[in-house]
Amino acid sequence: MLTSATFVAGLLIATSAWAGPGAEEIWFGTGADSLATDENNNVTSEGAKTKTTEVDRIPGEEDWEIRVAAKLNGYAGIGPLYIEFYQEIQGAEHIVWRHEETDYDGNRNLAITTVLEGNHGFNKNREYRVQIVQNNGKRDIVLARGKVKLIDTGREVPKEEGEDEEDEGTKQDELDTLAGEDDEDEDEDTGSKASGDGPPPIDDSPGKKKGCSVVDNDAVGFSGVLVLLALGWTTRRRKAA
Repeated sequence: MLTSATFVAGLLIATSAWAGPGAEEIWFGTGADSLATDENNNVTSEGAKTKTTEVDRIPGEEDWEIRVAAKLNGYAGIGPLYIEFYQEIQGAEHIVWRHEETDYDGNRNLAITTVLEGNHGFNKNREYRVQIVQNNGKRDIVLARGKVKLIDTGREVPKEEGEDEEDEGTKQDELDTLAGEDDEDEDEDTGSKASGDGPPPIDDSPGKKKGCSVVDNDAVGFSGVLVLLALGWTTRRRKAA
């Protein structure tokens, strides 16, 4: 026999496990990890905490990864199912894009992730009306409705662990390389100056003494001529006297 206490306990467990959208209601989340569901596509209590009316843009891209969870009405069945996005422009509503689920299994708890691309007409700071429809062979039947706004908070691409350290190490290696090249240039300049300023080599050829100055032969010949001329002039004076 089912007691009231057992019924209340079961109700509390069911409520804590499932806290998803109501009938014909659509919930939205930012990214595939939002609006977590159980094995029956029911949004869990933890998943419900990520529900939002404003979906943020993918960091570093022009698109939005959106999570859609809905409780479809009783007309839902197996077959193709569509999620349509509408925007109001100058007082008139226009369809922006239609996402197709070709192999829908008929579960009334819908939970899927898709990407809204900027080049398909989606823009930040705009609100879109969303509806989920299915054709019964005669006409499109609306199974759930909702509204969502696309925003861009300027999120940055998350850095991988250790990426900063690698960048710093690379910069330091580059600085060390430049410093090494400067040192090599200075060594080359110093070597060139040293080789040009040294004393001339000593001639060890035969007939020449080390440590003695060497006089040019041409200079010796010129001096010898002067000496001979001087001696000749002196001799002439003596004879004349």
